[in-house]
Parts: sequence; C-alpha cells; structure tokens
Amino acid sequence: MGLDIKPVIVTALFDIGRDKWSNFTQSYGGYLDWMERTLSIEAPMVIFTEEKFKDRIKEMVSKYSHPYEIIVDTKEELLATQLHSKKLWDVMGSEEFKNKIHFDVPEMTQPWYNIMMYNKMWWLLQASQKMEGTHYVWTDAACYREDIKDVNKPFPTERIGDKPIFFSHHQNISIENQDDHILSQMRFIQGGSFIIPKEQIEDLGIQIYKLIETFLDKGLVGSDEKYFDFLYLQNKEQIEIIQCGWREYIKKLQEYEKGVNNN
Repeated sequence: MGLDIKPVIVTALFDIGRDKWSNFTQSYGGYLDWMERTLSIEAPMVIFTEEKFKDRIKEMVSKYSHPYEIIVDTKEELLATQLHSKKLWDVMGSEEFKNKIHFDVPEMTQPWYNIMMYNKMWWLLQASQKMEGTHYVWTDAACYREDIKDVNKPFPTERIGDKPIFFSHHQNISIENQDDHILSQMRFIQGGSFIIPKEQIEDLGIQIYKLIETFLDKGLVGSDEKYFDFLYLQNKEQIEIIQCGWREYIKKLQEYEKGVNNN
C-alpha cells in the first residue's frame, strides 16, 4: 500500500465550556498549544472550529507547508447537534440516568462533550466534500502532546489499505453486556484517531447514528469509544484493529512503515 494513498487529516476545536467544568477541566490556551502538534502533521488538512479560535489556528497551521482549509461553524449547527441534542439532553438531565452514573466523567455529565465526540464521523464526511483524498484521518485537536518534531513529518501510509483502521487498547474485543459496557469506564477502541476510506465514511456514520439513537431510546449514554466498540463488533471482517497505548497512533504507523522499508 502507500503509493496511491492520499490521507487528509481532519480535526476540530469548539468551546464547550471545558475551562469551567468542576472536573476534567482544561484551559483552551492549553488545548491550542497541544493542537499545534496535530496541525504540524505533514498532510492536507481540514480544520473545523468557531470564529473565536480561527485566527490563532490559522497562525499556527500556516507555519507548516501542507495545504489546509479552516471551516468556521457553531456547535449549535453541527449535524450531531441536529440529530441527537433533544434526546441527549433529555436523557442526561433525567434522574433515572443520573442514578445510573458510576463515574464523574464528561460523557456522563456534559452533553456538549458528547456532541463533539458524536460528530467526528460527520466532520470526516464534510471534509471529504471539501478536500480531495482517499482516506480521512480523524485526529483530536489535543491528540499529540510530545515534541512537535515527533509528528511534524509526512503522515505514514504503508499500513493504510481498503479497511477502516481503529486503534485499540486490546487486539481482541469482547463485550458480554452492552448496557453495562456503555456505562462503564472499560473501553477497547480509542477515539483519539482513526482512518476511514472515503467511500465508507457515510455508511459508518449512519451506523454510529443508529447505535447512539438505540441507546438513547433505552435511556443510556456513553462515550464515542463505546459506539466504536459496538461498530467493530458489527463489522469485524471489514475493520482493521491496531493495538497500542494512548496517543501512539502515528508511532505505530511509523513503526510499520519502517519495518516495510527495511525489508
């Protein structure tokens, strides 16, 4: 693989009030600093953000040589907001759901956090209509936190093929009870980065949408990673899993590429 692969990095940053949370708080100044690592990756890039962050993001990304497009939007207009917001706020605001919460984590207490997580596949789809590529690489704004030189390189493509690639803590994914899993802190697939062939984005997005709605109808909410776990179990033969630790995505792809080139 590799020669005909044209990856496009897709990322986003919106203000969801994280600097004011009582738990898992983070300043947006810190997020923007981390974001430069993602912005430095040498591949075409589509960046979704709101007006208040646009100039700072443009200042950072323009230091690098790859083509990019910044798309300004509001969180209220995102497709995930339109698809899920009414049910999501109703469920997360209900006493029934609050009584089920075992952990004080954003996906259990912050609806806007979930909207951002649930919109990832839709951002890929929108990016595929804006910038030409063969594969679209979701990358969290604060995905990488090491020295910029470690990621300011051409995006590795040797491992990329016809299947979507997700990165997982474990190679084997097995879930006994989906309702218990969605409320737990156990996760297999990581949401920080994943790679989807262009022609498969819409179908996977629809599958994710249906999973989210199915659990909302049962009064349950979980992180995007739980829905990726379920998505994989629905499509085991069609999805490739790469086992790795947190934020090791480019590192694992680079290791594979280095091994191929040394043979």
